[in-house]
Amino acid sequence: ANHRNPSPEWFDMLGWMYVSKEGPDFEESNKFFQKAIECGYIDSYAGLGDVPDSPIKGREEGCGDCCVIIADAYRKHYDYMLSEDASVVDIYTNDAEKQEFLRSNSETRANLAEQIMSLYEEAISLGAGSGCYYLGYIYYKGELNQPIDCQKAYEYFKRGAELANPVCFTMIADMIDNGDAPEQYKAEDSLLFRLKALRFGDDDQIVPVIQAYEDGLLDDYADEIVTCHMP
Repeated sequence: ANHRNPSPEWFDMLGWMYVSKEGPDFEESNKFFQKAIECGYIDSYAGLGDVPDSPIKGREEGCGDCCVIIADAYRKHYDYMLSEDASVVDIYTNDAEKQEFLRSNSETRANLAEQIMSLYEEAISLGAGSGCYYLGYIYYKGELNQPIDCQKAYEYFKRGAELANPVCFTMIADMIDNGDAPEQYKAEDSLLFRLKALRFGDDDQIVPVIQAYEDGLLDDYADEIVTCHMP
């Protein structure tokens, strides 16, 4: 009998299975991620996020999700520095020292923000839709000291949806519901985006999709909803 060798994607899938199960087994998951990498599947570097230097190595190999992991680490440092501003009154009594601290902290945060956004852009260039989600969210909520820009946010979410990122479909639905999406969309389009998000893996959309179906909406998708999404 002919036996086909397991694909690298198969090893990666097993790695994530050990990560996502109740009581994650990272020792076992890392074995499968390493095997997938040995077979040339660089996206598995993202599964080794807690292994020192793995995201950096993955980024060097062209793993977009590793750029996102590195950006998230920078973001935690950015948020920590932001919280420091609130406590500076308790740290310094001298006004000049206080202002110098705030100036230096602000300058460092600006540099971090630039690096974070650059890493998300790099992730997008490598095909990672998660980079689109994070940049879209930054512009939608005005984070990292960026001005709120719903058009830019929509463009990133749309690109992320094209890259099959499920949360980007959800964010477009939210924008439609909030009246922030381009005028071409009608209110009922929101449900179609939630259904697409569910198809691509955003399980948080099960409840609104089923509720819409039970309310007599999405009838054109009844077979799919009943067969694939109803409990």
